Amino acid sequence: MSQFPEKSVDLVYADPPFFSNRKYEVIWGDGYEVRAFEDRWKGGIENYTAWMEPKVRECYRVLKDSGSMYLHCDWHANGHLRVLMDHVFGEGNIVNEIVWQRTVNPKGSQFEERKFGQATDTILFYAKSSDYVFNLKAVKRKLTSEELHEKYDRVDEKGRYYPGPVICGPSMGPRPNLVYEYKSFTPGPSGWRLSREKLVQLDIVGNLGWSRNGKPFRKLRPQDDEGDPMYNLWTDIPRVSSASNERLGYPTQKPVGLLDRIVRASSNPMDIVLDPFCGCGTAIAVAQKPEGDGWE
Repeated sequence: MSQFPEKSVDLVYADPPFFSNRKYEVIWGDGYEVRAFEDRWKGGIENYTAWMEPKVRECYRVLKDSGSMYLHCDWHANGHLRVLMDHVFGEGNIVNEIVWQRTVNPKGSQFEERKFGQATDTILFYAKSSDYVFNLKAVKRKLTSEELHEKYDRVDEKGRYYPGPVICGPSMGPRPNLVYEYKSFTPGPSGWRLSREKLVQLDIVGNLGWSRNGKPFRKLRPQDDEGDPMYNLWTDIPRVSSASNERLGYPTQKPVGLLDRIVRASSNPMDIVLDPFCGCGTAIAVAQKPEGDGWE
């Protein structure tokens, strides 16, 4: 990557060897071409992290200040890679530790099981600065009309809604600047969730309600629904199975859906996406696909 100029890349997705101490076979094309590679490391984890460090540093060098990096790993070395990423990016620049549930059917064994099945990978999401690109709305799943109807199950003169919080709970801590009286109601030390001016406007447009016991709530409307919440636990993207149309024969191939979520969330059209390990090229294919409106 030395040919890349400094601060020239918008997003890095890195899927390095996992320190699995395994030998893999890659079956290409029509099944007659077989190649092998090893994920074995003489000298143990110290040699592995020493091998990874200059690569992580180079990724950091080429990232723009608005860029971010996703480092894909698993239980074999995720703790060591987290320390390395903290060292290079800074401890305060981790955005998420994403857990991807890649299967609901972990491999079994003919022997007595002595541990829980391995069903997850870890994706370490780091930003180079606080001014990083993040498009959460782009990756949220939109609800169907039936789901919206079920979710927004109350009706008033403006239409369907469901009640949401408008005052803060005690766990949010004291916020004295948001403790004020409105229509004879004063919240506790944690205060309202919004300023008086915004609360008044919420009331004017008909989106402030009151329960029978005099507690206020916010009326959330289906037309404002942005989709399902997105958390750091990803359970909706299965791995590439042996019967999948995506399968190319690469043993550690990652699914298109996984890379699509990462690329859409952390880059914009015409941005530069770098996959330094490449593998079978899923990240490249996703970044270039025409339906991505000009992903590059």
